[in-house]
Amino acid sequence: MNGSNSLSNQALTEKLNQAVGMLISEFVKIAVSDFSSAKNIVKIASRQRKTSLIREKNERKGVHVPPFLIASVTQKCNLNCKGCYDQEKIHDCSPELTTADWRNIFEQARGLGISFILLAGGEPLLKEELIKECLAYPEIIFPVFTNGLLIDDQWVEYFAKSRNIVPIVSIEGDSRQTNLRRGSGVYEKAMVSFERASAKKDILWNFNYSNFRKLCQCTRRKIPERFFGAGLQVVYVH
Repeated sequence: MNGSNSLSNQALTEKLNQAVGMLISEFVKIAVSDFSSAKNIVKIASRQRKTSLIREKNERKGVHVPPFLIASVTQKCNLNCKGCYDQEKIHDCSPELTTADWRNIFEQARGLGISFILLAGGEPLLKEELIKECLAYPEIIFPVFTNGLLIDDQWVEYFAKSRNIVPIVSIEGDSRQTNLRRGSGVYEKAMVSFERASAKKDILWNFNYSNFRKLCQCTRRKIPERFFGAGLQVVYVH
């Protein structure tokens, strides 16, 4: 590793650590406004500080460890969305990693000081055993990118007690835009999942940026306000 790369990695690490710090600060703000979440969020903030110190220690040793890891845990999905990047990939017939394989990866990630492991697919909730294994790693926050259709009462209860596992439900915008890309009735089913989970105040929604902007313009923000009014705490925009 030459000097310029080392400096670049150090600068990148600092910026990513700052981003993690900003996220944790937002969690703390949520704790202030929602006292029922305060105890869990304080624990999360404390654990994230410890993982940050592990990364800083590795950086001093010349080992660059990013705070974020993206894990595509399955290629299987219960939808057939237009333009899905995963469907565009060429899949061979090799078996997917087992829960034991992912457990080994999570163990290594914890030892390195990784803060966030983003679980993607396919549809990650099809890997129920794996998702529930994440509870054993409270030092890591696991955002789960899901279409939301599989979130039933049992999943809601699990997410409510597993505060390091955060469902992020993807929609394209309004019902027309979502159903056009994801299939007839998908938006309505996702809304049922939202209503089911909103009482627990632990669900994050992922909006496509261009459609989210159009949605806000067309509805004068009435629909986003509806989400926030029902307990939504964070909007992820891409």
